[in-house]
Amino acid sequence: MATLVEDNVVKTADHYGEATIVVEESTVVDPLRSAYYVEVAPIHSLAIEHGTQIIAMPLGADVVLKLVYQDKFGRSFAPGIEGIEASIDVSHPRVLRADLDYYNSTLTVRALELGSSNIHIFLTGKEYVFDLIRVHVTSVIEPVSPVFVHVGGTVQFRTSYNYSGASGQSVWGSEDPNIIE
Repeated sequence: MATLVEDNVVKTADHYGEATIVVEESTVVDPLRSAYYVEVAPIHSLAIEHGTQIIAMPLGADVVLKLVYQDKFGRSFAPGIEGIEASIDVSHPRVLRADLDYYNSTLTVRALELGSSNIHIFLTGKEYVFDLIRVHVTSVIEPVSPVFVHVGGTVQFRTSYNYSGASGQSVWGSEDPNIIE
């Protein structure tokens, strides 16, 4: 079920179950023995940690999100496990790019163009184990709100993105022209 490949590395076989790994270290006085319980179980669920917090991303921004894999009891698998085969499907690849790290334990999202896109991440061969998030890529207005200005003063705003398909003119307006003209 599990074999010790090299120091500090355990490789599981293709069976589910439980095993105890005993590590014995020689010392001058007494040998030290440690036992570690290992359970080999299938992945039952996959979730993008804090995925709902990136509903809107500024253009050009990067965010790294942790992926959480759990067994049927909701226990999280250890980080840095090799062999988890996950895939990504981005509905609008011109809007954003999504990449997995080597261990498929983090998802890096980069906002490329204004718009919205879904990111669907799933286990390869087990597409029913998945998570899905929707991301909106927006321009950012600077300075960041709230802006404090004295009576009679002016402030210069700018957007962080100028969409090449637009006329180059933005329409700015005020909810209350008595306060802001």
